[in-house]
Amino acid sequence: MFELSKEEKAEIRKIAVQNFELNFFEFRFYEKLGNLFKWKGSIEFPPMFETLLRLYGSIGYSLTDKTWYVGIWDGRTDDLGRPIGYCGHKLSTNKEAKNFTIGKDFILCWNNSLHASDAPIIEWYCDLLREGDKSLKCQLLNSRFAPIIMATNDNMKDQINKAVKSIYEGKPYVVSTDMIQDAKTLDILDPAMVDKLQYLTSFSEEIKKRLYGEFGIEIKNEDKRAQVSIEELKNEEDLISLNYLSYYEARLKFVEEMKAAGIKISVTPSPIYASEPKEEEIEDPNKKREEPEKPKELPGESEESTDEKKED
Repeated sequence: MFELSKEEKAEIRKIAVQNFELNFFEFRFYEKLGNLFKWKGSIEFPPMFETLLRLYGSIGYSLTDKTWYVGIWDGRTDDLGRPIGYCGHKLSTNKEAKNFTIGKDFILCWNNSLHASDAPIIEWYCDLLREGDKSLKCQLLNSRFAPIIMATNDNMKDQINKAVKSIYEGKPYVVSTDMIQDAKTLDILDPAMVDKLQYLTSFSEEIKKRLYGEFGIEIKNEDKRAQVSIEELKNEEDLISLNYLSYYEARLKFVEEMKAAGIKISVTPSPIYASEPKEEEIEDPNKKREEPEKPKELPGESEESTDEKKED
């Protein structure tokens, strides 16, 4: 039986750890995006349907062999420039690619209104988060620097080490006066390093906020260093809503086309991130608006008294 040596096992473990560290942010973010929409229906969906949709930018269903396919647009369009050709393969293999005509025995679900994958933008922001964490860790380690005690001889060095150890253990320690007078310190601490930790933490939180906002998820961070107006907050919320609709409407169109083909499915926003408006919250444009009530007369006030005020 073939067995790996300790060195080979250690190398494999090292590569696995490096790969996890390299893609940590991507793994966590795709996991959250996978729960943004909930799918149900009379057919079985792939376990990572949302993740596949966001990675590839599209996923299609063949009405002929009742199978899901992932792939890319093959360049064919109609007279209005809308994609009508698709080249894809089954989820079980990437070797047997097929060409399909969208809408003809093949129904395609686009990821968003741009028909694009989310992978590039996720990788861009996650790379910023990785660099921010590196800087944050570096500043965190640098903040440990403290004044260095310098000893003039080995005896003083031993006494200082014993004193420091005793202090960490919470015990009193007695030293001679001569040692205290001869001891000197070297201060290599930069106070600005500690302040940078706060700014680097704010930077990481802002990048996460921007990343989630790209996909319609609102993250509210309290920034104490600047004042933000109500109008600016409202504009930001509107942009986040537009980002969300770009994804939601693409999925709703797929649901409608599947229903037209006789396959009942549904997609709903996750209640954790968003909720659809209730029927009573939607205003009926055909409903006649009620006239506002007239203000009530104050006690003792009559039409005659009102007329007298006008004459005066």
